[in-house]
Amino acid sequence: MRNVLSDELAQSMLLFIEARGSLRPGSSDWLETLEEMMHLYYFDRSRSTPLRRHMARMCARAFAEAFDVNLAGIERMPFIISVLDQLQLEEDEKIIDSVLEVLCVSLRRTKDSTTFREILGFAMRAAVEPDYVRPIQPNYRPDEPPMTAPTRPQLLLLEGDERLGKDEKTYSSWARVTLTSKCLLSALEWRVSITDTISDETYAHSAPDTIALVNSLLDLLQSEHTFPSVQRSILAVFLRFHADANLRLYILHSDHDTLLDQRVSLHENARLRLVVQNSCDTEDTLSSGTDRASFPIKRYLEVLAYLFQTNIEVETYSVLCSGLMEQLTNTYLFGVCVDEMQALIGYLISYMRLANYEQDTRTRMPPEEKNRISTFTYGLLASTMPYKDLIGRDHEEML
Repeated sequence: MRNVLSDELAQSMLLFIEARGSLRPGSSDWLETLEEMMHLYYFDRSRSTPLRRHMARMCARAFAEAFDVNLAGIERMPFIISVLDQLQLEEDEKIIDSVLEVLCVSLRRTKDSTTFREILGFAMRAAVEPDYVRPIQPNYRPDEPPMTAPTRPQLLLLEGDERLGKDEKTYSSWARVTLTSKCLLSALEWRVSITDTISDETYAHSAPDTIALVNSLLDLLQSEHTFPSVQRSILAVFLRFHADANLRLYILHSDHDTLLDQRVSLHENARLRLVVQNSCDTEDTLSSGTDRASFPIKRYLEVLAYLFQTNIEVETYSVLCSGLMEQLTNTYLFGVCVDEMQALIGYLISYMRLANYEQDTRTRMPPEEKNRISTFTYGLLASTMPYKDLIGRDHEEML
């Protein structure tokens, strides 16, 4: 009977079901009813957008309540997996909001690593626009010093390519991409901040999953299909990471909070730690016999250096420089990054030399933008002075 209702009658029925609480976890047959109605009024794309919005909102609310009463395994239900899998197809912002509520709950609370990685995969597909290709610095060559080749190849757009310079907001996927990336970043901040409140058994699974999320966001940061505004959002979070003398990682929650304020509030409950690797260690594993997770700090700095070398967005360059200038004051964070710090400083010095001869295309920008980039670069170079003993005599003399 439900499958023959018009959209208007179906809307009225949903309101009645909500009023009765028939989809509240614990109600008789609530999960079977929810699954049936999702197939009728959400997955059927011939239904009106308002009806699909309403059904998605009801599903998100029921899903969140189900987790609150510890109904384990609901995120493995086939229709929930289908909701997340189809996120990349959605373009209505209100539907996306509801689906992302399901996604956020899953990324924060799922205890099974296999499920977490699967859900993370759905989110990563929804956080990029395959038809968008970000232009990069034209005279960049990955096989030339001072930088090594990136771990993921980038596409160099040629003049005349219709995608070159296309505004990211003109894509129909813009809302879905930006909202999904914010959901991923929110999950990262939450997982880093609460790890000390969970049991040791849960932490043993939680820490590697958090590192998987970090690496996925670094992939997103480096991808040629990532919108510049999404890059800046990711940078705004990563550039707030700091470490203390015990290599304990924590995150500043606000640009207005002082370092001391955040250390007092987060020092004791952030158990995701940096680990000094030797040549045999990998960067995404738990240290044997400890509860410390390895944050991929070397890869992080490599990605930042790559963005410095290839990025042509002045606003992104500004975020990179201003954020990293502050982060470099935290020398505990980068103590093991000898080669990466040498590469970064070498690039910055090379850029200033090229700028003097206008061999870098960014120096052929309008004068005010060129001056801004040069000012940012000089300021960042000054911030690397605490690392002069780390980078070797040749780089020290250049600096």
